[in-house]
Amino acid sequence: TDAARAPQLTALGACQQQQQQSASGLSEAARRRAEQELGETPETRSAALSALRSAIQSDATMRCRTDDAFLLKFLRHRKFNVDGAHKRIRAYLRVRRKFPDVFDDYGPAGVRPVLEDGVLVVLPHRDGEGRRIVLYRLGLWDCAKYSSTELVRATCVVMEALLEEEDTQVCGVSVVLDMSGLALRHIRRLDLRYFRRYRAVVHKALPVRVCALNVVRGGRFFNTTCRVASALLPSKLADRVHNHGDDVAALHACVPAALLPPEPPFHGCLAVQLPLTPFYHQLMSGHWTEWFGQNSLQCINDDESGSGD
Repeated sequence: TDAARAPQLTALGACQQQQQQSASGLSEAARRRAEQELGETPETRSAALSALRSAIQSDATMRCRTDDAFLLKFLRHRKFNVDGAHKRIRAYLRVRRKFPDVFDDYGPAGVRPVLEDGVLVVLPHRDGEGRRIVLYRLGLWDCAKYSSTELVRATCVVMEALLEEEDTQVCGVSVVLDMSGLALRHIRRLDLRYFRRYRAVVHKALPVRVCALNVVRGGRFFNTTCRVASALLPSKLADRVHNHGDDVAALHACVPAALLPPEPPFHGCLAVQLPLTPFYHQLMSGHWTEWFGQNSLQCINDDESGSGD
């Protein structure tokens, strides 16, 4: 029941609040970026947190965390626009009801096959802009083991874990999409339903800033897919897409070779074992299993079917 779940939800918020107060918070570079780009200062942060917390507590349709750590993710994403952050939280909760199959078995265990196959990899180091670097290698997707829905689920799980890093909330992520090895069996499953779900769940609900999308080995298929997906993906993201094809130098101009693995088509010089990077091992720890389980206790009860903006 809701009454039985409430203490668990409160405990999660208290735990997150304690972690935030004892942590160093933003790095100095991220703090400066947050002030310059988001308008974040101690004063604006405190005022916005108070206003957003009051708005949520007054919203009878939501059962939601109100600790600083949770609210800050959404405030930073919306540049401390309280109304925008409130709407984003509603969207964040609403998609869980709208797409229950995406959020079934939602947590590290539910996406282990995708990560172990190396379809989705988080690299160890940030780029010069402070962004996390995420590799998507769609050619490694084993369609017999998991569906396109599970790819969306894996993306959400990884992004939610990354968003617990304050620097990532401010600086965002840089995605490298490797299209090599993509076959007809993959293409058939990357349909409009997939793109609509990806847009609704990742780009319209999660408070993640996708700052760059670098595509390698894209070829004609990527150009065709882009025309189809452009109407569904946010215009800001479309403007941040760079299709490098087979041009390794062009890729390295956007993502330095020192940050990329040596495997083709990345041809970097980073000594890292793919796909089991430090992030993978951290995600599979017991801490995250508990975190996702308790975080899923949040809910919204309304009649709206949209995902918010």
